[in-house]
Amino acid sequence: MAGETPIAWDSLAVWDSAAAPFSSADVDDSLSAADDAPFPIRAPLNAKLSLWRGPLYRLHVDGVVNSTCESMRESDGDFGKLLKAAGPEIAVECDAAGACRTGDAVLTRGCKLPAKFILHTVGPRYLPKYNNAAEHALHSCYRSALAVARENGLRSVATGCIYTPRKGYPREEAAHIAARTVRRYMEHYGDEFDRVILCMDSVQDMSVYDRVLPLYFPRTVKEQQESLLLLATRDLGDSFGEPIIAERKIRIGNLTSSPFVDEHHSNQHDFERYDKENQNCALSNNVATDPEAEEAESDIQAFRAMLVDPDAERLGRLQKMQEERQRRAAEAAIEEQKRLEKATASTAEWDYVAALQLAKKEDFSDMKDLGFCYCGGVDLAGLPVVVYLAGKLRVDELDMERVLLFILLTLDTQRAALTATSSQFSVLYVNSDVTNDNQPSAAWLKQLFRVFAAVAARRTPSDRPVHNKGTGSALRYFYVLEPSFGFKFQLLLSKGYCDGGGFYNQVVYLQNSEMLNSIAPTLQLPPHIYSYV
Repeated sequence: MAGETPIAWDSLAVWDSAAAPFSSADVDDSLSAADDAPFPIRAPLNAKLSLWRGPLYRLHVDGVVNSTCESMRESDGDFGKLLKAAGPEIAVECDAAGACRTGDAVLTRGCKLPAKFILHTVGPRYLPKYNNAAEHALHSCYRSALAVARENGLRSVATGCIYTPRKGYPREEAAHIAARTVRRYMEHYGDEFDRVILCMDSVQDMSVYDRVLPLYFPRTVKEQQESLLLLATRDLGDSFGEPIIAERKIRIGNLTSSPFVDEHHSNQHDFERYDKENQNCALSNNVATDPEAEEAESDIQAFRAMLVDPDAERLGRLQKMQEERQRRAAEAAIEEQKRLEKATASTAEWDYVAALQLAKKEDFSDMKDLGFCYCGGVDLAGLPVVVYLAGKLRVDELDMERVLLFILLTLDTQRAALTATSSQFSVLYVNSDVTNDNQPSAAWLKQLFRVFAAVAARRTPSDRPVHNKGTGSALRYFYVLEPSFGFKFQLLLSKGYCDGGGFYNQVVYLQNSEMLNSIAPTLQLPPHIYSYV
C-alpha cells in the first residue's frame, strides 16, 4: 500500500539457505539415492526458489500472480489487497484484457504496484466428485502463469496460494500440486528464471509448505530419501507434473502421436464439464440436482460451444485498450488546457487569498535551502529588497507550482512585515545566470508575473505617501538585473494583465551589476554577481 517500502526479490532468502546442517551421511548416500528419487537434489533450482511469508503487493518483481475470478475484477484475501494496491488503473487493464477462464493466465501491467506486471489466473472451486478436473485446473493455473511469464521475459515471479479458502480446495493437497508443478516447470525452463517466490499470507499455509516443499525441492540426501518414501503412493504426473489418468490415456492414445496435443488436450472433456459444474455451483449455492441430467446438459453445452476467432478477439481487446488510452490522453490534454487558461487569467480573476492559504499549508524547507528567493537587505532608502535568483532555479527537478507558492508566501510575508516607517519593499530579479538549461517555460513566467502583479496590487499598510507611481502599492520597484531580450519581450506581452495594479510602471531594468551601487550596494548576493563592479 501507499507508504510501504517495496521488497526487492533478491533480498529474500533462497530455499537452499534454510537447509539442514551438512553431515557425512549425505555424501555417502547421495550417489545411490539420486537414481531412484523422483525429485533429486538440484542445487541450481533450490537457489532460484524462495519461500516467504508477507504481503504479495510489496514485492518488487517482474510479475506477481493474482488469483481472481473470470472477470478479473474481484479477488479476496491477500489478492484483494494486491488489486487495491495496484490502484484504479488496473480496472482499465482488466477490462481491456477481457475474461480469463479457469486454469488460464492473462497478463496486465502492474500499474501502481512495485511489480511490473500482474499474471491473472482463475483458481478452481473444489468439488469432491470432480476431483480430477479440479486437480488439472489447479495444475494449469500454476503452469499457465509460469508459461506466460516465460513468454514475456519475466525473470522474477511471485505467487501466493492460488487456491483461496473461498474455493474450498484442501490446503495440503493443493500445496503438493503447486510445488510439483513449479518443480517440473523449473526443470524444463529454470535457466529462464532468476527467482520464483512462493508467498504465504498465513501461518497455516507456511506450515504446510515447510512440510511439503522439501519433498519436491530436497536440499539434503535425508530430505531426498523422505521424498522417495512419502511420494511413493502419489500420482506425480507427467514430465510437467500434470496428473495422468491411465484410462483416458489408453482411450485417446491412438488418436494422435503429438506430445503437445497429448499434453494440453488429454483431459479437455472433463475440464469443460468441471468448468460448467463450477459455474452452476456458484449460481445455485449447492442446491441438489439430478447428477446425470446435469452432466448431460454440460456435455451438450460443451459440444455446442462456439469460440470466437482468437485473433479477432485479441485485436478487439487491443483496440479497446488503445481507445481507452486515447480517451485518457484527451482528458489529460483538456485538464492541461484548463490549467494554462487559469494560469494566464487576469489578476482580478485570480484568488490571491486562496493561493496564499494554500501556500501557508506547505512545508517549504527544501525551497529555503535552495536560496533562490529571500530578503537580501535594504536599499539606499532603507527599504527592504527581496532577491530572486532566477539562475538557481532547477527547472527540471522542482515542482514549479510549489515554486510559485513559495515565492508568493515570501513576498506576502515581507509585505505583512511592513511598518509605517518602512511602508514598501522592492524586488531584485537577477536574470544574470539564466541559461537554456534552467530557463522556465513561457507559461510559467506568465504565472510568475501574475504573482508579482498580485503583490503589487496589494495596498500598503501605511497611510504615508509613497515614492512611485503605484500609489498605495506595497511594491516600490521591480528591478531586473541583466534582462535578456526574451525576458523583456515576455514581460511586455504580459502587460495586459500585469498593469492592473501599476506593476509594469514599477519595472526598472539594470543592464549590469555596476548599477546596483546607486540602488542597493550592500545586498547579500552571490560574489560573482559583483565581479563586474
